[in-house]
Amino acid sequence: MLPEVVHLIGIMNGFFMLKNFLLDEAGQSVVEYTLLLTLIGATTVFMVTLMGLSLSQMLGVQVTWDRYTQWAYEKFSTK
Repeated sequence: MLPEVVHLIGIMNGFFMLKNFLLDEAGQSVVEYTLLLTLIGATTVFMVTLMGLSLSQMLGVQVTWDRYTQWAYEKFSTK
């Protein structure tokens, strides 16, 4: 066979595999679990940030949301 035909057959086979994966129930489960883990991760980051701000206020360190975001921007911005 010609190399172009073999390459085209490989691409078509990949599309069929993707189509079958998306139509299969297992593919739907993977997407649902991915969305669930993303939501849990975002919630965790938010809660840990709030806990850090609350702890700093309990210890008497004056950290406000504005100061924290300004510090984070200065620390992580590209120069």
